[in-house]
Amino acid sequence: MNRTPNNATITVSPAKHARAPRRKRAPAPTAQVRENKTLRRTRRATRAESSQPFQFRDVEDSDDENEEENENTTTDLKELLLLVKELRKTIDQQSRSIQGAQF
Repeated sequence: MNRTPNNATITVSPAKHARAPRRKRAPAPTAQVRENKTLRRTRRATRAESSQPFQFRDVEDSDDENEEENENTTTDLKELLLLVKELRKTIDQQSRSIQGAQF
């Protein structure tokens, strides 16, 4: 494969060609590399955020509030229990009417 050089051809000796450093193209980052970069950025941003200061409540003063909350919870539970009983009655009535219609 001997080519005749012309004005546009740059001739390089085979020895010099062998010595020439070959630079390979850098590989494109894989999905895992991109994911790791994203995680690293996220972690850095999270660390940079200032955390909210702790808020302590006075336990001695909160006893009255807890009693009121407990009373409300008890009332809510009783109402919920009544609703569940009514729902059960309704479901039983519907199942009886369906069974009666089938036979």
